[in-house]
Amino acid sequence: MAQHSDLRLQCAFVVALVMVLASSAVSARIAVHLRGMDNEERTGGDPLATRMPADVVGSDGVGSKAIAGRTQQARKLKVAGPGSSPRPHRASRSPRPSPSTYPPPSPPPLPTPPPPRLPSPSPPSPRPPVPLAGGGTPLGGSQCSDAQATMDQANVYRTWHQAPAVQWSSSLAADAQAYAEVLATKQCAIIHAGVGGEMLYSRGGYPAPDLSCKGAIDGWYGEEVNYNFTVSNAFDYNWPRNIGHFSQLVWRGSSAIGCGVAKVDPPKRYTPEAFGGCKIIVCRMKAPGNLAANSYFRTNVLPLVQ
Repeated sequence: MAQHSDLRLQCAFVVALVMVLASSAVSARIAVHLRGMDNEERTGGDPLATRMPADVVGSDGVGSKAIAGRTQQARKLKVAGPGSSPRPHRASRSPRPSPSTYPPPSPPPLPTPPPPRLPSPSPPSPRPPVPLAGGGTPLGGSQCSDAQATMDQANVYRTWHQAPAVQWSSSLAADAQAYAEVLATKQCAIIHAGVGGEMLYSRGGYPAPDLSCKGAIDGWYGEEVNYNFTVSNAFDYNWPRNIGHFSQLVWRGSSAIGCGVAKVDPPKRYTPEAFGGCKIIVCRMKAPGNLAANSYFRTNVLPLVQ
C-alpha cells in the first residue's frame, strides 16, 4: 500500500512537472509569436494582430488557441501587400426597371410651314386720258356754260365701258341749242324730236336754274344700274327698263356730240301755289345709237371695265 502511494505521488509529480514544462514552452512560443507580430506592425505588417492583448494567454493553453484563431482571421483580412489599397466595396446594382405600361409620349407637332406668298396683283392699268373736246378749240354752237366739262365727263363714262372718246360737233350743238329753245317755250317738257342720237334732260326750281350742262351727263349715266350686260337678248330685255339715255351715251359706234340749253325764268307754275324756273338740256350724238336689235346692243353697250 505504501508503495502504491509513493508511485501515485511520483506519477502526480511527473505529470505536474510535464504540465509546467509544457506551459512554459507554450508561453515562450506565444511570446516569440507576439514579438514577431510587433515587428510586423513596425514594418508594415498586420495591424489587426497587434491589437490582441497579451494577457489573454492562460496556463491551460486555451488562450493560445484563441490568439492563434484570431490571428489567422486577421491574416485573412490582411491586404495582399504593403502599400496596396484595400479592395473597394462593390456597390450593389439597382434592379433593372420594369418596362412602363404607359404609352410613350407623343412627339411634339411639327411646325406648320407658312403658306406660300401669293404674288401681289398688278395695279390696274390707268385709264386713257380724256381727249380735249374740239381738239382744244373753243366749243361753239351752244349756250352751255360748261361745254368743255360736259364733253370731258361724257368721255369719262365712255372710257369706262370700252367706247372710244367722241369729239365736239358745233353743228350738232347748234341743232341741239335750237331745239332746247323750242322746248323751253313748252315749260321745259320732255318731247323728243324723233332725231336719232337725241338725249333730253329737264330741271326746275326756284330761283331759275343756271345754264350748266354737265349735270345732264351724270343723270343719263345713272340709268346704268338698270342695264343687264349678261343676257343674250340685250335689246329686248333692257329697252323696257328705261335705259335709252345711258345706252346712247356709251354707244361704241358714236364719234361726235353737241349740246344746247335753254331756261325759263319765273313765274313757271308747278302747282297753283308753287312757281319757279326751269331749264332744258338737249344733246345729240352722231352716228346715232340705240339700233333696235339684240346684236347691236351686245356689240355697242359693253360692261364696265374693272
